Amino acid sequence: MNVRPTAEPTSASLCPIPRAGMQGIAGILLFLFLILAASTVGIGINAAGMETGTAITVANLLSIVSLVLLTVYMWRVTRTAKAMVPLLAIVGVALFYFTNSVIIPAVFCGLIFVVAEGAFFLAVMSRKHLLWFPLIPIVAYAATLAISRDPLGATAALIPFPPALALAWGTRSSAEKEDGPTRVGVICAVSGAMLLSLAGVILLVTYRHLGSLSPEALINGIGAIRTELIEALASTEIPDDLGPELKELLEAQLTYAYLQNQIGRLFNLLPAVFVIAVNFLSASAQIILHASLRSFGYGESLTERVRVYRMSLLSCIAFLLSALLAFGEATTFSSPAGTVAQNAFLILLPGLAIAGVFRILGGMIRKGARGLGCLFYLIILFPILLIFAPPRFIAIIFVIFAALEVIGHIISSVMSLLPPPDDNPFDS
Repeated sequence: MNVRPTAEPTSASLCPIPRAGMQGIAGILLFLFLILAASTVGIGINAAGMETGTAITVANLLSIVSLVLLTVYMWRVTRTAKAMVPLLAIVGVALFYFTNSVIIPAVFCGLIFVVAEGAFFLAVMSRKHLLWFPLIPIVAYAATLAISRDPLGATAALIPFPPALALAWGTRSSAEKEDGPTRVGVICAVSGAMLLSLAGVILLVTYRHLGSLSPEALINGIGAIRTELIEALASTEIPDDLGPELKELLEAQLTYAYLQNQIGRLFNLLPAVFVIAVNFLSASAQIILHASLRSFGYGESLTERVRVYRMSLLSCIAFLLSALLAFGEATTFSSPAGTVAQNAFLILLPGLAIAGVFRILGGMIRKGARGLGCLFYLIILFPILLIFAPPRFIAIIFVIFAALEVIGHIISSVMSLLPPPDDNPFDS
C-alpha cells in the first residue's frame, strides 16, 4: 500500500514532494472517500432546511456511514499522528452531546477529511491523475442537490475544496522554496480560504432569504436574529421546584435588559469564536496531512521548515497591543476599539499558547532525563486540567503560556540583534 518515492533535495533544508501518486486501490479508495465526505458536508449542512422525512433519514444514514468509514480510514492511514483521531472523536462526541444529532459530528469529520486528504491528493498525485480531482466536487454537489433539492444550498458541498487547495499549495511550497510559507503561514492560508468559502455560501443563502446583500440588509438581518434570540430566552419559564436562591438568580439573568447586554457581548465576539474554530479545523487538517505524507512514504519532505510550529514576532506584538486595548480602563465591549481588541486578543491567544507549550517542552527535552521526567507529569496533568478545571482557570493557563511565548520571542529577537560576545565593544 505504501509508496516509497525518492526526490533530490534542492538544499540541506528542502525536499520537494515528488508526484509519485498512490499505488493500486489506495488511490481509488481515497477518491471515493473524498466524494463521500464532501457529500456528507453538503447534505449535513442542508439538513436543517430539509422538510421531508426521507431526506432527513438519508442524511442520518449517510452521516453514520461516513463517520464509521472516515474514522477507520484516518486511524489506519494517520499512524504517525494517532492522537489526532481520539482528539477529533472527543470533539465529535461533544458535538453529538450538545446537538443530539449525528449529522453535526459527521459534517465536522467530513470537513476535516476533505481538507486534509484532498490536499494530500493534490500534493502527491501525478499530473495525469490530477485530472480526476474536479470530478469530486462535481459529484458531491450533484449528490447534495439530489437530496436537498436546493441549488444554492448544495454549494455547501464545495466549502472544503478551496482550503484543500490552499493546504496542498502551502505544503508543497514550504517543502520546495526557501521563502515558502511557514507552518503557521500555511494554517493562516487554509483558514483564510475556508473563511472565504464559508462566507460565499452564507452570502448566497442570505441573498435568497433577504433578497439583498447591502450592508443595511445584513445589519437588519443580524439584528432580527439577535432580537428573536433575546425574546426566546426572556420568555423561558423557570421551574417552580428550584431552590429560592437559584430561582432568584435565573430571574435576574433572564430579564430583557440583562439578556440584551449579554447577547450583545456574545455577538461582538462571534468573529473571534468563528476564526478560532476555523483555525482549529485548519490545524487539525494539516496534522492529518503530515501524518498521511509519512504513512505513504513522503516523510522526507516534512523537513524542519515544514514541521516547526513558530509564531511570528508581528503576532506577538499584535497580541500585546490587543491585550492593552482590550483590558484598558478606557475601552469596553461596547466601544469599537474594545470590540476589535477583544477579538484580536482571542484569535491570537490559542496559537501563542500552543507555541508557548512547545517552547517549554523544548526546554525540558534539552535538559535530558530530568526534563523528560517533568514532561511526563505534564502530559498526564494537562488532560486532567482540561476536563475538571473551571473554564476561568483554563483561560488563565492559556494566557500564561501565551505570555511566556511572547516574552521569550521578543527577548530572542532582541538578543539576535546584539553582536556576539567576542565582538561586543563593552567587553574589556
